[in-house]
Parts: sequence; C-alpha cells; structure tokens
Amino acid sequence: MPATRDAKAPTSRRPRVLLLALGIGLVLTMLGTMRPACANMRQCASHSLSVKNLVAVRTAAMRALRGLAPLDPTVGGACRNPTSADAWLESTRHQRPDGIREWWALRCNREADLWSCEATHEREFDLEVTTVAGEKRAVVRLDPQTDVELARTNVEQVVRALTVQSPKALAEGCVAAMTGPVTPDPSRIPAGTVPVPQPLGASVAADGAVEVYLGAGDLFQYRVQPDVARTGVSEVCWHGMIVVT
Repeated sequence: MPATRDAKAPTSRRPRVLLLALGIGLVLTMLGTMRPACANMRQCASHSLSVKNLVAVRTAAMRALRGLAPLDPTVGGACRNPTSADAWLESTRHQRPDGIREWWALRCNREADLWSCEATHEREFDLEVTTVAGEKRAVVRLDPQTDVELARTNVEQVVRALTVQSPKALAEGCVAAMTGPVTPDPSRIPAGTVPVPQPLGASVAADGAVEVYLGAGDLFQYRVQPDVARTGVSEVCWHGMIVVT
C-alpha cells in the first residue's frame, strides 16, 4: 500500500509542481534580465537577489499595485548590501490612444527580512521634432502632475535649442526659442555643437522644467521663458546639474 500511494502522489501534485516551475522560471528570467536602473547611482555590493528574495519582493510589489495593473515579469533592478536591499520593478505598460504610455513604477526596500514597496504612476510619450539638423526623436517622461501639451511644447523647444547651442560648450546660457515652422538647414548648425543623442531622454516636471542627459553624467535643466528684455520673445535657458554618484 505505501508503494501504491507513492506512485499516485506525483500525478496528483503535477499541476502544483508545474505552476511552481513556471513561477521559478519567471523569477529566473527576471534575475537574468535585471537592469540596474536607479541602482547604478549608488554603491552596491551586488545587483542581484536570491530566488527567495525575488519571490518575496514580487509578492510585496503585487500587493502595492492593488490590482491596478499586472506586474511585468522581466523588468527590474536591484541593489543589495550586507544589511539592506532595494529593488525597482514595473507594472506592464498601457498605450493610450493619444500616444501616452502609462505604468506603475515600484520602489521596494527590505528591512530585516520584510519587503515593502511603494507604487508611483508614470507616463511617457515619443516626440518627433523638426530641427535645423533634421528630424530628432525624444522619449519624454512626465511628472504625474505635468500637463501633456506643456511638456510637448517645452521639449520641442529644448530639442531645437540643442541643435544650435551645445550646453557642454557653455555651462549655462540662453538661446532664442524657435517658433513656427523650421526647415532643416545644416549650414545653421554652429561648428563644435555636440550631436543630440538619439533618442534623447527627457523628463518634464510639473512646472514645465525639462531635464536631459547628454551622456557621461552630463545632466542639464532647461526652462522655456519670456525674455524680459524683448517683449513677446521667448528663450530657452539652461544650467548644468551635479550628478551625485
């Protein structure tokens, strides 16, 4: 009789074993595709987590999402040190009819053996801009409170300004905003202007300020504002920002 029970047990447990295998497969996929994300801005003993911790952090992340969206099975990043750990995950992304992509970003941390997560609503869109250097593309991240049209207008002006004045050549400064139709004309690009990264990554705050990375840790903040010296004329001004590593 004991031999008979042992023979039947694997068959009755097969669905549970299959589900467990699938779950571990997703976790291992996440482990293999983890990208550092924000973790590369700090010192980390390791950028990976054990399978036990991956399961725990994903459970905490799904709890924080409260059913708002499914958790992406492969996107994530981690920063582990001897006495603490942080992880970054995302929900799956939803594309709206107006081109805005929405998702939830989850920042998780472990205290003792317990993981907890906070979810933040994220939005972004792609923007094609005609500049004197030709068509340029930007991927624009939005603050939860940012007006979409304000973001489109300001990023367009910033991308156009980048093609005629490299901020790397000048720590801070301003150029006149290019309004109206723009015709590509390479002869108008000053010598020494650094090419605009493609696609350009930009983020727009609630007040309309635009931040862009231009590579090698170069972070600049731009503001589109009226030129008080010339009524009715707008300009794009920028300053370099210190990146803390």
